[in-house]
Amino acid sequence: MRQRSSERSQPSSATLTRFHSSCVFAASAATWPKRSRSLNLCCRRSARRSRPSSRTAGPVASACAIIFLAGNAPARVGAWPQRFLHPRGKLLYHSTHIDLDRYTDKELLDYFTEPTGDPRGLKGKVLDLHKGGLRDVQSVIATYQGFIHQREELGDRWVRPSLFLEMFAQDPDEWICIDNVDTVGRWNIQVYGYQPPRVPTKQDYLNVCRNAYHWRSDEFAADARDDEQEGKLERPSPATTLAGRNKNTDRFDDRVTMPYQAAMAPLTCVIEIRYSDTDDGKNQLGAESMLTTFFLPVAGVFSQLAPTAFFPAPKPLRDLPGVRPPPDRGAVRTRPAVNFTSYPNSLMNGCSYESVPRIERDACESACSSDPTCQAYSHNKITKACELKHTLIARRLDPLWTSGAPSTGPIPARSARAAAMVAYYDLAQNQRFEGKLIAADNAETMDVCSARCKSDASCLAAEYESSAEICRRFSEVTGFKDAPPDNRNMVDAQIKQQR
Repeated sequence: MRQRSSERSQPSSATLTRFHSSCVFAASAATWPKRSRSLNLCCRRSARRSRPSSRTAGPVASACAIIFLAGNAPARVGAWPQRFLHPRGKLLYHSTHIDLDRYTDKELLDYFTEPTGDPRGLKGKVLDLHKGGLRDVQSVIATYQGFIHQREELGDRWVRPSLFLEMFAQDPDEWICIDNVDTVGRWNIQVYGYQPPRVPTKQDYLNVCRNAYHWRSDEFAADARDDEQEGKLERPSPATTLAGRNKNTDRFDDRVTMPYQAAMAPLTCVIEIRYSDTDDGKNQLGAESMLTTFFLPVAGVFSQLAPTAFFPAPKPLRDLPGVRPPPDRGAVRTRPAVNFTSYPNSLMNGCSYESVPRIERDACESACSSDPTCQAYSHNKITKACELKHTLIARRLDPLWTSGAPSTGPIPARSARAAAMVAYYDLAQNQRFEGKLIAADNAETMDVCSARCKSDASCLAAEYESSAEICRRFSEVTGFKDAPPDNRNMVDAQIKQQR
């Protein structure tokens, strides 16, 4: 990948069109595991060489986050990914970015109008710019496609294509922040500087099964709606052979099994634990332990997971147990009161450094206002959850959230993602949406009702009462209300979101 230079040069396809990503790490090189220290230094040097990002209070823009993905360690056959992120660190990705800030309008005009021997003229220069940027994107994808084989994970991809698809599906202003258990698990990034559960509970093992089931399908576990999981946790002897594996042939120390109800069939989740040499004691987990997870009777699909899989998928990395506080934790870190601009019906997805449950929006805004780390917030109207953002990112349409950003700062961009009607399952049988009603009219099916809402720019939610064939459409959702005593019919509900 090419890095931006601090020297001014003649514009070209290599300098006008770039592929950018960002990484900012909270830990110094001395605290990193030895295998990944060179990558850390590479990122730090790249950040110093690179010109600061044009985003106010944003991270340094460079290609080092892509380089970070190539981190590896030797294995019995080939290598396996070893990419370490501290819970207080920032690892961010975004889409292609056209960097014109370093050139004046005159320099750009001179470049495009300078005579050349190319018979295509100005059209040729524009086409070359496009091809140059496209080659950069293709080279990134091609680099990681080569790491599909010779893995201890039995064929799992080195970097799953979904990470690149997510990057290319959005504007450069809409960051992908690797900041919770779900993102590091789905995209196979190791975390250090935290403490896994010393003696995992049944719920901890259920988290592993749920996470493994969805991550192996390259999807977020937090977005899935699983059936209620019941069943007994068992500990078959590690010497017993399951799916052709036992402790003598596959070098693990402990094994547990539990039932897991998948969408189509009941399965048995098997978790094998291998303790690392640096763990504090036998039968106690450390951050470098390794979990091998598979499901019976499915054969041949094994997932190697880090102990972060013991935690719920939405859990922010900074909230993991055992994370050391920053060196300046005791210092008073406040800023003068800041006025905020509110953005109703919008969510800044991800890039959260703190999640505060069950507080009102005014308190959420006040918490952001007093903290110099906070660049924006998002507040859920229903659950009252407050998410404080360390990076300003694009706003996605979501009628259940309200976001805010300092009025004196940059205006957060709107997400370019397509809006879709999404089923909403948290509406109980005796509940209805509360908000501004657009209309309540007849519709033959939920699909008809949903299509009406989707085609209406003012509609943000719809509920369909099938017994009466009534479609109610809303321009705002403020909460839930009880259904009338004489009408307890089940309704199907959908909301309009950018996902």
